[in-house]
Amino acid sequence: MDAGLFLDWAEELTRKGSRAYEDETAKALRRQRARYQDTWAVYLKQGSQKRSEEKSKLALINEPGLTTALIAMAQIAETTWRSQGRA
Repeated sequence: MDAGLFLDWAEELTRKGSRAYEDETAKALRRQRARYQDTWAVYLKQGSQKRSEEKSKLALINEPGLTTALIAMAQIAETTWRSQGRA
């Protein structure tokens, strides 16, 4: 009788562990993708603001605190602000 309880408990632990592993793996994949997308911020330096903005936004969706993407978005905002004659 105890063996059945332990098997149920073991199955529950396995499911929880598997779920946690899948969550952590998905999170790591999003971070990795964000760093790849962040390298596209180079477009800003090449003068392609629209493309840089798209890639930086994608990077920020996957990793909200990615410093280089935040800086690229700030530079885009500043450029847009100045081009509209507000500076």
